[in-house]
Amino acid sequence: MHDASAWPLYLVPQDTSTVPTHECDFPPSGDRIGRCFAFTHTQAEVLTLCRRMTEEWNRGVDIMRKLKVAHGDRRERTNDISLASALGCLFQSGYDILLFYALREELFRANGGAARNKLLQAMKQIVRKEVRVSEELLRLTRLNSRLGFHSEACGYKFYPAKLAWRIGRLKELLQNDFPIIDMKIRAGRPLFPEYTGKTPTGAVYRARRFTKPPSLDGKPFGLLWDKLEEARCGDTPGSNKMTRWKAGYRREALYVGVICEEPHVESLRADQPDQKMYNYGGNDCIEIMIESRRLWPCHIYVVNAAGARYNAHNSLLDRDYRWKASVHQEKGFWSAVIKIPLVCLQIDKFTGWPMRVNITRIHPGGPRERWIRDLPPPSHPQWNFEYPEALGWLCFDLI
Repeated sequence: MHDASAWPLYLVPQDTSTVPTHECDFPPSGDRIGRCFAFTHTQAEVLTLCRRMTEEWNRGVDIMRKLKVAHGDRRERTNDISLASALGCLFQSGYDILLFYALREELFRANGGAARNKLLQAMKQIVRKEVRVSEELLRLTRLNSRLGFHSEACGYKFYPAKLAWRIGRLKELLQNDFPIIDMKIRAGRPLFPEYTGKTPTGAVYRARRFTKPPSLDGKPFGLLWDKLEEARCGDTPGSNKMTRWKAGYRREALYVGVICEEPHVESLRADQPDQKMYNYGGNDCIEIMIESRRLWPCHIYVVNAAGARYNAHNSLLDRDYRWKASVHQEKGFWSAVIKIPLVCLQIDKFTGWPMRVNITRIHPGGPRERWIRDLPPPSHPQWNFEYPEALGWLCFDLI
């Protein structure tokens, strides 16, 4: 809501982050809206709550505007009314942004020209509405120069020039991007298949369906596991600590198995307790990052060599430990089997849509070995440090 007035909308995916609302020196927020609320509410809950707040606030603004007739000669009262009206604009824009990107994700995955065209038209109406909202806020800022000042940020979050910039961007979106997407829909072409994972680019792992649930015994090998594709972390030539991983699934859960070669098993460090590995970098452990929904922050699951678990994505807000982990040690290696129910990933029903993932093995005091190598320099500034370049694709073999 703080940044909504100067927040552009993107029909073409950008994969760029939201920015901290208490700062003024960041670029405008991008389309990774899940950062705003992930792990606290579902998207449907957020849309419902924001819609209710916007509607109720605007009813109050309508009442206050009627008072303007009786207090038009009192600057203090007219400023109060303009402030309430400006807040209504911010609430409306915040809701519209969340709805726009929710519809965009649905559009990219929809089938059939009629369904996709309906979604596209709904998004176009949101952009047109936002032009009007920004124009109203621009009018209000010219009447009341206090509007837009953020005391914590010690600067203006919006002002006439910035609002005019946003209006121009929204009009360009209507004029340039919407016709291109409309032509693709009419031609029956897929929309950004490299973004949705329909035709993934880069590193891809294809998980197979287990015919029965594998045992949680810490041993990702044997009859069920040996049929799966194998991937490696780090793949350092000459390394005597090779890390291999596999993944399979059932309709209710994802299973990840990792084998960590270790010539000195007796020296493994795993002293952090279950659910409390705040400093897990000091343990021998496995870190699994899963972007279960595009534009959402990653779920991060950590398991150390003793089987202790940790939700590293947000220890304060997410205490869902329905996921399970088991470990096993033998001469020359230790291994782990992790079961992550889809409900932990905020997925109500298995759809088969690909996810973005990375697997990392952590050695205390040593380099981290990742399936996807260390992050390259970002092509765009981000706030939450979750770059698309840092993840590969986990696709599901539906046969």
